[in-house]
Amino acid sequence: MKNIRIMLPEPDDWEQSIAASIVYAVVDNYVDFLKMLQGKVRNYNKYGSAFSSYIILSEFEVIMSRKTKSNASAANNGGTNNRKPKVEQRWVWGNCKLTDEDVTALESDSSTLEYLATSLVALGADGFGFTCKPVDSGESHCCTIFRPDFPVVGTTVGVSAFGGNIRDAILSCLYKLDEYGGGDFSGFDLESTASGSKPRFR
Repeated sequence: MKNIRIMLPEPDDWEQSIAASIVYAVVDNYVDFLKMLQGKVRNYNKYGSAFSSYIILSEFEVIMSRKTKSNASAANNGGTNNRKPKVEQRWVWGNCKLTDEDVTALESDSSTLEYLATSLVALGADGFGFTCKPVDSGESHCCTIFRPDFPVVGTTVGVSAFGGNIRDAILSCLYKLDEYGGGDFSGFDLESTASGSKPRFR
């Protein structure tokens, strides 16, 4: 079952695509949520870090459900006195290139930044990570969504997308994950993807 389905355009009722618990968490903190987003959009340097799953989930005290003790132990990062050296995560990129039809669909999409960011929160609550940061000296933005310990413990799979602003970068990355990655990265052909390679689409 897919973790999230991006609906184009944004539905009037967000609960059609985002879990009600996440929608309520954002609504309850909506003013702070907007301030956080607007602050990130206006001035990254002021906050000293990228817009990320760690920052936003900590702010809303949302638990990443996939981050269990068993996963931590399996990765040799548990809380025992006999810990082995931490295993370095192997990164694999779910490469995909948007078609002209995809770009047309994205250009006509009217989803708000608030809706797209809430969709990221929903993914974060399900154990996915994400980062959004300026690149190319601030001329564009990059959004990366990744899933730790998938398809096996010790492997992190990710997908990235770029846009002229943070909203477009998030939209494009969510679209890639949904349309090409099956919503949970299971749709990507990870067998043919070289470990540590750069995403094909920039």
